[in-house]
Amino acid sequence: MEEVGEGDALILDAGSTTLILANLLKGRFRKLFVLTNSIPVALELQGSGLEVLVLGGQMRHHSLALIGPATVRTLSWYRADKAFLGATGVDSKGFSTPNPLEAETKRAMVEAAGKAYILADSTKLNRPTLARFASLEEAVLVTDAEADPQVLWALEAAGARVWVADLPLTGAKKSRSVPAPRAGEGGKGHEEGD
Repeated sequence: MEEVGEGDALILDAGSTTLILANLLKGRFRKLFVLTNSIPVALELQGSGLEVLVLGGQMRHHSLALIGPATVRTLSWYRADKAFLGATGVDSKGFSTPNPLEAETKRAMVEAAGKAYILADSTKLNRPTLARFASLEEAVLVTDAEADPQVLWALEAAGARVWVADLPLTGAKKSRSVPAPRAGEGGKGHEEGD
């Protein structure tokens, strides 16, 4: 949460983890500008006093996410300080989602932000999906304490910056570094503060 500052412009993607983040933001900040493609996130921020811009687009019925060319076009008009996105898959090639239109929307979010954070619980690690939207180097991976340390080391070796959250993906709070690999196993050191 310390990565968000009063007055920031944020992009919040659709998904359960970004919905948790929206809930945390609404009681802690008086001034934020939030761009979102998530109807649930917009509803969560209703009455919070925060400025919310709902991006247009084609609605995915199961997630109530707005995606596609209209969303991408709207995002091209804005510049945010930070973006918080979900991913269905994370592997050594990057962050992915099973829907190509959703991937295009997420790509536009990464490009519209000064810094991007991917909120992906440990079940998404080492599970690539159809459409990649960002490389490991383009965003900070925020995951939970259930993540296998060896998987995290492999992702770091491939270029990822990894933060482990205190609670199951309750924002961009760094709580601990990734443990060193056991004797005889590879991996590079985790740098706190990346």
